[in-house]
Amino acid sequence: MILLLGKVEGMEVGLTMSMKNKNGTLQLTAMECGCYMEELIITLNGGASWFYQRFVDALGDQIRSAVENTITNKISEGTSKLDSLLQSLPKKINVDNVAALNVTFVKDPVFGNSSIEFDINGLFVSSSGYADPRCLHKYPLLSYCGSASKMLWISLDEVVFNSASAVYFQAGLMHWIVDKVPDQSLLNTASWKFLIPRLYRKYPNDDMLLDISLTSPPEVKIREEKIGSTIYLDMTIDVLDNAETIPVACISMEVTISGFVEISGITWLVKPQWMISPLP
Repeated sequence: MILLLGKVEGMEVGLTMSMKNKNGTLQLTAMECGCYMEELIITLNGGASWFYQRFVDALGDQIRSAVENTITNKISEGTSKLDSLLQSLPKKINVDNVAALNVTFVKDPVFGNSSIEFDINGLFVSSSGYADPRCLHKYPLLSYCGSASKMLWISLDEVVFNSASAVYFQAGLMHWIVDKVPDQSLLNTASWKFLIPRLYRKYPNDDMLLDISLTSPPEVKIREEKIGSTIYLDMTIDVLDNAETIPVACISMEVTISGFVEISGITWLVKPQWMISPLP
């Protein structure tokens, strides 16, 4: 039985890597990698170790070189595996069957003394991959909001919310049929016979419904300590007469919503203010 003992003195391992944005993903490349051992001492004990020790001593430089190359190759393999992992990160995360979040990287990472900054697209797109350029071309990429000595810093620009509204508007989801209200009698022509007698005479005691459609995607405006949006919509009043839906009036409205956001613990609270005005 031969016991092998190894000892390394003065080992240095150097690695220089680069991380760049490539087509929305991060590419990790080992630019320089090396290992240096000042001395590798191998001692054999027991049995015929006195015989084999001569061969080990004679081949000491070759053994040291082989160990250095093995360490270098293992580091290169680990870098390639990490690069493959970064390349496999998803470029899109589905929110639902309509919208997805574009999580591609838009710039090369920025390295600081003790931090690393990643810029992600962050805009909402259609789950099918289609985005109407008429709705999204005006939204620039997010910009970095400044330096901060925090462990994690997340910046959300108003273009994120506007891209979401554009996607859902394109999908036709900003259209509602209202046939239930707290005071259901308001959706019957009998409640309007004194205000609009002509409507009641023509459609006596008929139920009504509201057909509400946004005419454009809502645009969110974010200012310091304030958030707001202006919504343009058409509200058509329909009368249900003998199983037939008859539009009797259409009102174009401008709805202005403004408020401010408070953070309580990990809960976001939005306190809105409404202003509704009919358009001429």
